[in-house]
Amino acid sequence: MKNFHILFLLFFIFSACKAEEMPNEKGQSNSNVTKQPSGDIFYNGVVSSADELASKVGLDILMNGGNAIDAAVGVG
Repeated sequence: MKNFHILFLLFFIFSACKAEEMPNEKGQSNSNVTKQPSGDIFYNGVVSSADELASKVGLDILMNGGNAIDAAVGVG
């Protein structure tokens, strides 16, 4: 039974490995994966949530002197 557990674990470890894709003649990858955007830089704070109104509440809290914890509680 111990060997079965080891084989089972090895199967999942190796199934997670993926071979690197080779570029085609033009030097381009055949993958449909695109690079992720680098993101924005925020200096004064930012609030993000699934609901626009909740984000506005969190931003309001920050603008009125609240900290990140206060904004998180307000958004949640």
